[in-house]
Amino acid sequence: MPTKVSKRLVQINVRYRDVSFIDDTDSPYSVLATDEMIHADPTLGIIDIDLEPGASIAPGRQITVRDQKGLADVNNITITPNGTDTINSGNQLALAVAWDCVVLEWDGVSDWAIVSTKG
Repeated sequence: MPTKVSKRLVQINVRYRDVSFIDDTDSPYSVLATDEMIHADPTLGIIDIDLEPGASIAPGRQITVRDQKGLADVNNITITPNGTDTINSGNQLALAVAWDCVVLEWDGVSDWAIVSTKG
């Protein structure tokens, strides 16, 4: 399925980050190995984000997912780990508060830890 995900390099605190901008038409969105930040626009519908398989990820890798439009309370953004991987020992994580933002960090074994949230 063709995707219209826009990619830009954004300078944040003197560090360039690979940023993806997605909306409900990109759902389910499969996180790319290059993604560091995902701005999700749930204006017109829910968004499902599928994390990459843990076996292919170096420990310490971080991914930030953000409700770009402040509408996650209306249309949730759901993040799902791959296979038997987990997020804080759970099966998935829903951003369900307006302007929610989460930073996930891979432990190198089987779990994405929530290292920062804002919502």
